Amino acid sequence: MRPSSENKTLVKNFQTIYWEWDFLDGRFKIDALFYKQFPVHQSEILPKQQNIITLLQPLLSLDDWVEFQEKIRTVRQSGKAFTSKWAIKTQESLLNLVLHATPTLAGGKVIQLKGSIAEENLKLSDENLLYVTREIIEKSCNLFLVLNKDYAIVAANPACCQHLGYQLSELISTSILKLDIEHNIPQWNNFLKHLKRGNTLDIETSFQRKDGTIFPITAAATYLEKDNQALVCLLARDISAQRRLESQWKPALIQTENLRIQLEEERTYFQETFVPEHRFENIISKSAAYQKVLQQVKRVAPTDSTVLIEGETGTGKELLARAVHELSRRKKRNLIVVNCASLPKELIESELFGHEEGAFTGANKQKRGRFELADGGTIFLDEIGELPMSMQSNLLRVLQGGTFERVGGTQSITVNVRIIAATNRILLDMIDEGTFREDLYYRLNVFPIRNLPLRERVEDIPLLVLHFIEKYAKKINRQVNRVNKSDLLRLQAYSFPGNVRELENIIERAIILSTGTTLNLDFWQPLHKKEKVFVDFPTLDELQKQHIESALEKCKWKVSGHNGAARLLGMKDQTLFSKMRKYGISK
Repeated sequence: MRPSSENKTLVKNFQTIYWEWDFLDGRFKIDALFYKQFPVHQSEILPKQQNIITLLQPLLSLDDWVEFQEKIRTVRQSGKAFTSKWAIKTQESLLNLVLHATPTLAGGKVIQLKGSIAEENLKLSDENLLYVTREIIEKSCNLFLVLNKDYAIVAANPACCQHLGYQLSELISTSILKLDIEHNIPQWNNFLKHLKRGNTLDIETSFQRKDGTIFPITAAATYLEKDNQALVCLLARDISAQRRLESQWKPALIQTENLRIQLEEERTYFQETFVPEHRFENIISKSAAYQKVLQQVKRVAPTDSTVLIEGETGTGKELLARAVHELSRRKKRNLIVVNCASLPKELIESELFGHEEGAFTGANKQKRGRFELADGGTIFLDEIGELPMSMQSNLLRVLQGGTFERVGGTQSITVNVRIIAATNRILLDMIDEGTFREDLYYRLNVFPIRNLPLRERVEDIPLLVLHFIEKYAKKINRQVNRVNKSDLLRLQAYSFPGNVRELENIIERAIILSTGTTLNLDFWQPLHKKEKVFVDFPTLDELQKQHIESALEKCKWKVSGHNGAARLLGMKDQTLFSKMRKYGISK
């Protein structure tokens, strides 16, 4: 509320008032003369709200006050000084006042406003102007220094002496290098050249107090010539509080940025490798034999043990891997799928472990590998048998200690990743051939799961057929919903060397060819020409199975040891066990 003129009037013989407003910390200082010369009491202004705008509101008309607010906003945006004139009417006369406001810049931003309020008809001589400037500097809470051409201090304000812990007499003739611990003479010579061209220079450095303590400052430096003497004026501000805040926030900002990069890379990875979500309960099976496989999944899933899934091509090893992940404690984290057979040999290390910028031609930026993306979650290494020997040792290191280095990097990275591997090859045979590391095999083979081929779970074929009919009929807009019993029997009698994947392809093709509601399987012939010609000739797998069964019968089903079948067949015990699992041989 504006005070009435009856009880509050302006005094005669108006004296110039100086004020200073710091935008970084909100501090505001004004001469006590203000409260003596203007009808405003300090008690009327809350300390947190005190600034030049709130102080002048009771004294100005609404239009003048709104215009003054706009000028303050403009100077903060433009960095240019301004003058504002007002005619304030008292009971006795009309008083014309002028407000000057000069900004202080740092880093291209206005950090402070300094100004005065004076009568318009007050003419300042050079001496009076010098006095006004000296008054502003003397009362400033910032550090003000004047240096000569040799960078010796020739003047300093009280705030500078107080903050640095020196008497003025101790600072005079002292080199700025005693205070500035980050810059040297060649650097100050470059500063001076820059300043002589009429530029203002923003400097960030550290000052040292008399007691040896160091604090950071930001300073605005300007060039001045007085009596043919080159001078550098330095207006500095202690930014210790600002740096403390930065140090508190910086780790969080770095962590946030790292998380942003990780999330962006994960988003890119999932866009490239997205597959529909598969949960354990979505596995289609009623086979008693396959239920035993699923029981193994249930038992191992809650642990962090490494799992090795063995099985023929097309049996759905990835589906089992996803089931293990979905039933584990890591299900809320990533499941990263890597097909070792599809990765180029020259890029496989970079894909798995990442690379640093410039590590090789085309490495334009740092890249995180699949193991980093899987940190806290699970990585599924499909077709592990295709991994080159050169990479198997690196994988062994991750399995042993969870550490690796990016390509081109020297810093060890530690991850917490559960590994699930899968293969359609007999790794023990590969060990004998020298193409797979034995120590890596035993690290992977903590909990082996043999995924059954389709011919060993024939009772699941009708369920799978109905599932694929529903899937592809909806996909290509067909009304197929039935299948002939004779066709189901034909499918169940087939050995399916391509397993579930082969069955899915057959049903998809049949849906395309069907014109009614019944699945058309007339095109499908379960036997290829070669199979017809050699229908009575046993395959190599059949011969091996018969030979192993004969050896086991001869040894009374003793597999290992002195009189075991492995010794009789001339192979390692583990190799024989693996082949028995492959061919489904049991006593």
